[in-house]
Amino acid sequence: MKYRAFGLTLFAAVVGCVAAPAAADEPLFGYTTLVDTLPRDGKEIELWATLRSDKGAGTYNAYDYRFEFEYGFTDRFMGALYLNARQHDISDVPGFENINQFRFDGASAEAKYQILSPYKDDFGLGLYAELTYGQIDKVSGEPNNEWEFETKLLLQKNFMEDQLVWAGNVILEFAREHEAGKEAELEAKVSLVTGLSYRFAPGWYGGLEARYESIWPAEGPREAWALFVGPTLHYGSEAWWATLTWLPQISGKPSDPALSSHLTLEEFEKDEFRLRVGFPF
Repeated sequence: MKYRAFGLTLFAAVVGCVAAPAAADEPLFGYTTLVDTLPRDGKEIELWATLRSDKGAGTYNAYDYRFEFEYGFTDRFMGALYLNARQHDISDVPGFENINQFRFDGASAEAKYQILSPYKDDFGLGLYAELTYGQIDKVSGEPNNEWEFETKLLLQKNFMEDQLVWAGNVILEFAREHEAGKEAELEAKVSLVTGLSYRFAPGWYGGLEARYESIWPAEGPREAWALFVGPTLHYGSEAWWATLTWLPQISGKPSDPALSSHLTLEEFEKDEFRLRVGFPF
């Protein structure tokens, strides 16, 4: 079944939540980062599973997994370490090698600083930085040594006594890729993500999230862009939290008429699903 591996991951993560010990900075969105940080000496384990699916022809399923440990150094500053893995199931997709593999990818380090609190100030403002080393190409699944440095400007505004939450990020990412036998390549990504979430029952939030991403090579004009929009659902309790987001691509360029008239499917996919589960302790 197409989504069998992702479904098993979701089931295992949700079942594991039952035994977890209290939530701190719960992410209401799958892709948009909130300004919230862990309290001083707060700790949290977070599991991520992302499915990127469908290139318009053949079979394409790519799974990104992250195991994260977060720590609050102060009430405003926190850091995190990630271990990353990738799984690819690719067959008969034009321009791609047939691959069916699961491999450890690399590691990431994150830092987040809250400048203004969305609960104490008129709006929330924060800064985020992440450094990643990877060994597997995200799209093709082939070996590839890559360094990425990502920065984010974090914005957040809470309304109706925190019942309605808006958040937005401006993201700049710089990457250096080096495939065996080829010269190293440099590229930049510019992304805008935003989400609006409403608490409709105790512990439950539902909303909408959008992501625009563009790729710029070191030389030349913009290579590709895509816009994703979809629903997000969050549940948090005293013991654990979980966030599930579906982002289908609704527009992108350049497009290949043989695959789609309005989507770009070389660098991006038709659908993305992301599950995040957190265990504070």
